[in-house]
Amino acid sequence: GATLGTDPNSSDYMLVKFTPASTGSYSFRVRVYGQDGNSVVRAWSMAVNTTWCVFVSPTGNDTTGDGSKALPWATVTKAITTVQGSGGKAVILEDGTYTDVQGGLNTNALLAWNQRGANIDCTTSSSTNNVVFYMNYKHTLIQGIVFKNPPITSESPRWFSTDTLCDSTYQDNCRFEINGREGTGNTDNVSCFFLGQAGSNRKYLAQTRCEFDGFKSVGNGWSSIDTYGTTWFVVEDNSFTNQTVGNTSAGVIWIKGAASINGDVRRNTFDSTFTGYVIDIYIAAIADNASGNIDVSYNLFKGGGGI
Repeated sequence: GATLGTDPNSSDYMLVKFTPASTGSYSFRVRVYGQDGNSVVRAWSMAVNTTWCVFVSPTGNDTTGDGSKALPWATVTKAITTVQGSGGKAVILEDGTYTDVQGGLNTNALLAWNQRGANIDCTTSSSTNNVVFYMNYKHTLIQGIVFKNPPITSESPRWFSTDTLCDSTYQDNCRFEINGREGTGNTDNVSCFFLGQAGSNRKYLAQTRCEFDGFKSVGNGWSSIDTYGTTWFVVEDNSFTNQTVGNTSAGVIWIKGAASINGDVRRNTFDSTFTGYVIDIYIAAIADNASGNIDVSYNLFKGGGGI
């Protein structure tokens, strides 16, 4: 039979993504069919307005702007430090390149106005903080942004990281251009999406439709995702190009699951030659009675490597 749940802890949990064309009220109706032909319907409605977000533009102004579409701010730092620490509003980046980010910003929603139109470049970042963005919120969404040249003045650089509770974290349709850069000193857990060991288990995470270019393995090497204590995960439809991976312990996708773990690693494409493993799903050290369902399928390894 068919079931459709709204609880991330439930096996019938589903995610519906919707991008409104304009403000107003919207109604939704989803029907799911089971293999036996029976179906279940869930319906709901929602109102969309502009109060949930603020805008940033290279032509904006941090002094005279107010974060509206008409008077955007000029820097990512201004927007995040102004609204996300309290109100939790999303930050929307209009087309252009932003170089003001120095690291350590805590974000819960960072979106591009036009997909892949906004670039965050940390080439000139002087940050000694190894994390560019923290995701220490219950729900986090990063979508449609190009991230270039992570800081190299720190150990173990990470684009996104959290060590606290986060029920759901999503990265979708982003591009990460590492360009062979590597951190100084210790290079453990170098990642575009790092969820550390502290805090409660993550209920749901997804990294989908992202591109990763120019990874270079040092120590444990760059990974697209490196996570502990995950209950549900999806890593799908990502592509990896121009990788330099020569370390046999360098996993590109690392999943360190909870005692009960369910997830998919599917339709990812790797164009480079790997001497070690590419996908590492690690459960044994967490619980001898680990259970769940993990689907690793339809991944394309053009140059070699393993699971």
